[in-house]
Amino acid sequence: QMVNFYVCMMYSLGIPILVPIVCISSIVTYWFDKFMFQNFYKTPPNFSASISFSASKLLIFGVILHLVCGVSMFSNELIFSSKTFNTEGSVQKYTEDYEDETVFQQATQNHVVVLTILLVSITALVIVKIALGKSFSFLTFLYKFICCKAGGGAGMQSTQNTNAVSYSDALRRGLIRGLPSYNVLLNPVYREAFRIDLNFAGKHRHVDSVLQYDMETRAEKRATGHDA
Repeated sequence: QMVNFYVCMMYSLGIPILVPIVCISSIVTYWFDKFMFQNFYKTPPNFSASISFSASKLLIFGVILHLVCGVSMFSNELIFSSKTFNTEGSVQKYTEDYEDETVFQQATQNHVVVLTILLVSITALVIVKIALGKSFSFLTFLYKFICCKAGGGAGMQSTQNTNAVSYSDALRRGLIRGLPSYNVLLNPVYREAFRIDLNFAGKHRHVDSVLQYDMETRAEKRATGHDA
């Protein structure tokens, strides 16, 4: 999906139809992967959230690429020209005048200057963030503190995160929210909707197996002591 995102960002200003195409492609890919993941794929390794964070950090470079390509396309008067020429000489003169223009003159045209300002601003922000590193986070905190936006619970949260808590204790205390497995039948919402118990959900992974389950009959067997 990152490839589709970058291709869309690069050419979408010149080819706007790429935006709905990539949007539909992302939706189809999401649901296809979700279906295959729940029914056919093996349980993946326990990856951390660093993969998602790394992918998110790359999105800003797609925005920069989007603006660079947009400025280069819209500032090229030989591509988006609405002028008409009666003679070949007038066309040649117009081409020579355009080639004599500097990059600054092209990028500061009335219909391009907004994109240029955005490009310069975002690029400068990214460069400053990369150059300063952790110092940039401190400046962000200082800005929020000056503007009275600093969260009061941030210090407490960082202190709590330093405490060593085992997985079982965190699960018991409710610090971890989510399921310990990718099995959809372990989800309490689905268990309630399908009327299955935890024992059945732990032994089955596919939704089709719910058709084999009869909660009322099993409850009666457990009540009478005849449940195998």
